[in-house]
Amino acid sequence: MSPSLFDADVLVLRRDRKRLAHGIRLEVCDRGGTVLATVTEPRKRSRLFGLDGFGDARTTAREVLISRPDGAPLALLHKQWNALRRPTQIWDARGEPLGGIRVTSWSTASWTFDITDPHGHTVGGVAGTARAFTVTDGGGQTVADIFKEGDSQVLVFRAEPPEPLRTLAVAALVNTRLVLWGARIADFV
Repeated sequence: MSPSLFDADVLVLRRDRKRLAHGIRLEVCDRGGTVLATVTEPRKRSRLFGLDGFGDARTTAREVLISRPDGAPLALLHKQWNALRRPTQIWDARGEPLGGIRVTSWSTASWTFDITDPHGHTVGGVAGTARAFTVTDGGGQTVADIFKEGDSQVLVFRAEPPEPLRTLAVAALVNTRLVLWGARIADFV
């Protein structure tokens, strides 16, 4: 039996090369290349006035859906446009809030994110540079590493974190991909 998104010890996030013209579409694979989930932007962005500093129309919100290969939803990431001030919110497939990811500090050399529960309490963190991040639990123990490998991003679990921290770690993989490795930072920090 091949691993699922929720029990694979290594996850690889890569661009779906067949659908480059259709906006964001990424694949989450196991280490053997089996697609375990897809990441898509399910709705059009709302346009406001003007352009942001990256030449893109401003948006009121952005949503990214993580789905099984058959299209069944697994999680939804939602970000208000007000980039660095608001956390990315994460919901499960039933629409129940799982928590969020919020930027706590950043510079040109490093970033730190808090992983929060649905009430905004910190239950973990993500910290690192533009090339590699460490995911920790609420006690500061490392549970996973995120790093760039070619055009892909890799999440390697060192330990099996409890839910919802595991799902939030997968969301952190997607969030760091969109923030630092290939999407507009003003849209999804």
